[in-house]
Amino acid sequence: MTPEQEALADIQDNCRQLIAGVVTDWSEFATLFPIDEATVDAPTGPARHLFRSFSKSFEQVQDQVMRKLLRAVLLVATGGPVEGRKLDQILIDSAALIDLDIDQLRTITGIRNSLTHDYALSFRTIAPVLNQAWAALPDLLALAERIDRFVGDRRLLEAKP
Repeated sequence: MTPEQEALADIQDNCRQLIAGVVTDWSEFATLFPIDEATVDAPTGPARHLFRSFSKSFEQVQDQVMRKLLRAVLLVATGGPVEGRKLDQILIDSAALIDLDIDQLRTITGIRNSLTHDYALSFRTIAPVLNQAWAALPDLLALAERIDRFVGDRRLLEAKP
């Protein structure tokens, strides 16, 4: 395996571990949603911890899939350089290569950015973003699975002759 293939395999393994954690906590997270945005008060105790845990899990999976996995797949699949490319260009190139929905990629990235940068705002302000993240989570998990299939179908981790 080349160093690039080894890096891709490591990133895939990390993605799988993060996703397994989200799936394991799914039933706990499900007790939180949907948030009634009209009457929501800041959660306390265990609910507060669960919201933070869900937010962090969504951010980590999105970051691993969109920023690291897609970049590694592009590098191995095309053999071309990807360093220095802006995230949006990575998303565009990946969408074309793997036949992904670029609007879906951008939406999920936007949700992650809002969670990451707006979490210090009031809970009433962040509640709609948490609802969006919960609704987008199945799409994010399906996206990771689709990328995994692409890697397998293209045999990107097999030694090159």
